[in-house]
Amino acid sequence: MLRRRVLSVVRVRVRCTLIAGAFVTFCSVPVPAAEFTEFARVSIRLKFLQQTWHRDLVEQDVVQSQVADAQVTGQQTTSVAVRLTSAPGSQMAQLNLHSHGRVQSSTIGTTREARVNSLGDHSFRLTKPVFFDGHRFLTRGAHGQISASTRPVAVNTVVSTIPLLGAFGEQIAWSEACRRQPLTNSIVVRQVADDVIPQFDSKVEAELAAANRSWAKMRQKFACLLPKHNVDWKAGSTSDGLMLRVGLQGPQGTHTTARPLLHTTMQPDPLPREDLVVSLSDGMVNDLLDTLPMSGRTVTDATLQKLEKMGLEAVLAGGKFQITPELQGVLSAPAVLFSLQFAEETPLEIGFEHGHVAVVFRFRVVPNIGQPSDLYRLELRIKGADGRRGQWATRIDDIKMTTENPDAMPSTLTDILRKQTRAMLVDQPPALIPRLAKLQAETGLPDLQLRDIRSRDGVLRASFQLRQPQSIGR
Repeated sequence: MLRRRVLSVVRVRVRCTLIAGAFVTFCSVPVPAAEFTEFARVSIRLKFLQQTWHRDLVEQDVVQSQVADAQVTGQQTTSVAVRLTSAPGSQMAQLNLHSHGRVQSSTIGTTREARVNSLGDHSFRLTKPVFFDGHRFLTRGAHGQISASTRPVAVNTVVSTIPLLGAFGEQIAWSEACRRQPLTNSIVVRQVADDVIPQFDSKVEAELAAANRSWAKMRQKFACLLPKHNVDWKAGSTSDGLMLRVGLQGPQGTHTTARPLLHTTMQPDPLPREDLVVSLSDGMVNDLLDTLPMSGRTVTDATLQKLEKMGLEAVLAGGKFQITPELQGVLSAPAVLFSLQFAEETPLEIGFEHGHVAVVFRFRVVPNIGQPSDLYRLELRIKGADGRRGQWATRIDDIKMTTENPDAMPSTLTDILRKQTRAMLVDQPPALIPRLAKLQAETGLPDLQLRDIRSRDGVLRASFQLRQPQSIGR
């Protein structure tokens, strides 16, 4: 009987051991990591960030405190300079806010025996680390060094008005004040720390909390533009700036047919005299275009004729596309002879190649009477150029019109479409875009000047520099 119980206990323990071993083995199997494919990057030089984070403050306050057995009252002036630096971080951007300050005070310390007038000159150097992972700003408490120095400049005692005793009493009080200076300074250091550090922490953390709320809203809006994709954000830093990377997150082992950002020979990092660089893959642009309600939509011949007379500048006011009441009326014009119907799949596509931006439309001609045509492919090559002073110009450099049916015979319709689109688009004057991006008034960020735009290998690279001060003529 005892032997049976022992064997039963052994069997239970063996089973438990096997189950535990299987569980540990299952948990130790590595979970496939997500694959991040970068399609956009914003590279920012440190001096651009410093334009926003650098602060110089001067505050005056009333002093009312207790130092040992003395009641201290007076005035103090605090001067603070906040500066931003960055440090290398590949997985997370690492920033540091440095607060350098000086507190100058004029106080009176009163006890039952004497009153001591003192001048104080205190300084502090604090550092508050800030981290950014692409999703939110994180931080830790500030740390640093604080030094305090006070010196008595006048002493009065209760016997100061009595002959002989007054001078003797003041000498004793002066000696006692000097003897207490180390203790006084250590107490003042603690008081300055209790006043300055929490204030520095709370102000920075309040600004970071507001930045996190704004950034979360922006990321949510961007995610709504690509509802079919898992958009992810990553950040890194160098000693000279910050990098924000935007990409798509997918299971490990998956492969995207779109070209990622870093395959190109163009570097996404700022070159000399560049303070901000935006690099964008045409793969992400086309993902955004796929969400537009263009599939199967029609544009009438009357609309095309009226668009020809309007010109591009009428809808690119200030460099931004705007649907004006005039344009709305043009788009709703009924067909006279035919309409253009956009393709059901990929009606619009963008490509960044060889110094051009290629805009491709796929459509068929639907006459009022008769059968629709084969699918046509219209490719517009847009080229940038220097405009007038303070302007950037874009114009259509070339047009290609082909049919997507390889067996189609040359037709009069193809020739007509080619001539009409060339006459309507190529002869249009260049569209002018301001080089100056006025960000200060709307966002608080410094104004930027467009410096260069390049396209190659499926990537568009636009660089900016901080607005240069205007020279004043004599």
